[in-house]
Amino acid sequence: MPPTTLAIYRELEAFVARHQEDRIPVRALVNHLEEHGLLLLLLVFALFCAIPLPIPGIHIFLSMPLFYVTIQQMFGRRTIWLPEKVLAQTLPRHGFVALLEKSGPWFDWIDDFIQPRLSWLCHGIWYNVMGGIALFITTIIVIPLPLTNVVPALSIAIIALGMICHDGLTTLIGTTIGLLWCLAWIALALALGWAGMHGIYTVIFS
Repeated sequence: MPPTTLAIYRELEAFVARHQEDRIPVRALVNHLEEHGLLLLLLVFALFCAIPLPIPGIHIFLSMPLFYVTIQQMFGRRTIWLPEKVLAQTLPRHGFVALLEKSGPWFDWIDDFIQPRLSWLCHGIWYNVMGGIALFITTIIVIPLPLTNVVPALSIAIIALGMICHDGLTTLIGTTIGLLWCLAWIALALALGWAGMHGIYTVIFS
């Protein structure tokens, strides 16, 4: 049966239960999650990028991990590729457990709405296509204006969540929100550019 959000959560709980040491190896976590690891990272990075920070230019740096993951997905990687130095690192087990405990109710709530449907949108060439769309949406996040990151980052999070649970409908909703937001910004940029060019033309030739 295709995974649900709670199934992914149970996998993480099982992983923590098998690793009782104080530090959890990153390599072991990546190997355990397999193809879910890339999409989980996409979800986490997108949610992190959705935080509204009124610091000009900060989204350029926050979006770098999203570029890293979405490019890999676009080219069809099912498992995340990380440098050897990263794989050799470890994570504090108590922090990982605390994060799981805090996120548990959210997984439980989300599981009421997400279910496997239109699963073909999460497999085959559509996996690559969704990665390309997420990459395109990410380019909007780097616009150095306040609050331009929230909607596109959340749309990527919805895409990732839908693909994790093989829910093509949720993935399609996230895609639609993200693309409409991108098109709105492109239209605004074109309108402002046309207005600017018209203003310059008027000043020169009036």
